[in-house]
Amino acid sequence: MILSCQFIANRIKEEVKERLRKIETGVPHLVSIRVGEHKDAEVYTKVQRKLCKEIGIEYSLKQFKDSVCEDELLSFIRHLNKDRRVNGIIVHLPLPEHIRKQKVFSSIEVEKDVEGMHTCSDILPCTPLAIMEILKYTKVKLKGREVVVVGSGDCVGKPLFPLLLERMPTLTVCNIATHHLSLHTQRADILIVGIGEPNFIQPEMVKKGAVVIDAGINYLNGRIVGDVDRRVENKAKFLTPVPGGVGVVTSAILMRNTLKCFLKQMRGRRDG
Repeated sequence: MILSCQFIANRIKEEVKERLRKIETGVPHLVSIRVGEHKDAEVYTKVQRKLCKEIGIEYSLKQFKDSVCEDELLSFIRHLNKDRRVNGIIVHLPLPEHIRKQKVFSSIEVEKDVEGMHTCSDILPCTPLAIMEILKYTKVKLKGREVVVVGSGDCVGKPLFPLLLERMPTLTVCNIATHHLSLHTQRADILIVGIGEPNFIQPEMVKKGAVVIDAGINYLNGRIVGDVDRRVENKAKFLTPVPGGVGVVTSAILMRNTLKCFLKQMRGRRDG
């Protein structure tokens, strides 16, 4: 069964809109940074721009070429850090090999880190939060259940683990080095996938009645597809679609994180 997540995203957007209506002065300003041409990042920034306009958040996009040097990128981020008119900064992955992503994330002012990638940030990353919101909506109990996460990257897997562990499941993490992957995925009550490989998870790899969360976004023959083959819907209790699943909730949570950063900065200026 396909689980459309637009309702979850709409609820979060309305919450942000309502809180923005109560702000008497100023609006949040989100700056999005993209390096190189990547279809998934291009789609995400288009969604960001549309959402910001709909909700009432100012939005700016800065596009760099793949050849940009690390110092130039860091210099631009430092400029944004000092700009009091900018409340949120997000840097899209992937970055070119010559740019150290952790160096870039660490250069973002903690109070402006809307994606929660700085090691000292108290903001949680958007995609893991989106996954937890979806699981909450399904009312699936995680305690004692077999949860398998395929992918251990910086945007999904790594920041998702501690959020899942709080719910006390039996948690298995699979990555590129995992042998006999199907043996793990076939026993999962909840299967979460974020690896960036189109249609990688096939129906025979999934337990009947499992909840399947597809956090992948890929381009195949001109279409957006996930990491999970769409035929899995015939076997799963729930399957989040791509598009229309994790991505729409992630975008809504980015708006919420931007508002949080804005409010925190406003309080700091007022109290200071």
